[in-house]
Amino acid sequence: MMSIKVALVLISVCALAWAQESNLQAIMKYHNECKAETNVDDSLVTGLMTGKFPDDPTLKQHMFCMSKKLGIQNEAGEIQMEAVQQKIGKVTNDEAKVAELTEKCSVQQGSPEDTAFEMAKCIYGGTHP
Repeated sequence: MMSIKVALVLISVCALAWAQESNLQAIMKYHNECKAETNVDDSLVTGLMTGKFPDDPTLKQHMFCMSKKLGIQNEAGEIQMEAVQQKIGKVTNDEAKVAELTEKCSVQQGSPEDTAFEMAKCIYGGTHP
């Protein structure tokens, strides 16, 4: 069973903007499904809450899995800009900030996993000064 700490991390970080989904149960379900696929260590996920983004392949796979389930990336790993903008808009009401973070953080990387990871790190940095 997922701990409350991990659930809080998923809400506040995992996706930072993504995890602002209104349904905590859905986020927990997605995390559990992705954890079953990736076998990510919960300590890697909880570390995200304090801005620790270790260059860990399993964590990146987990973040990509979550990103797909939340509609941030499609199966091919392509960023879904409208979804990104919508999710960031749930974190801040500042339209200029939403536009800035959407543009700055929505950069395709060398792999879908790296894209999910770098996007989450960028959004975290933009919303947690």
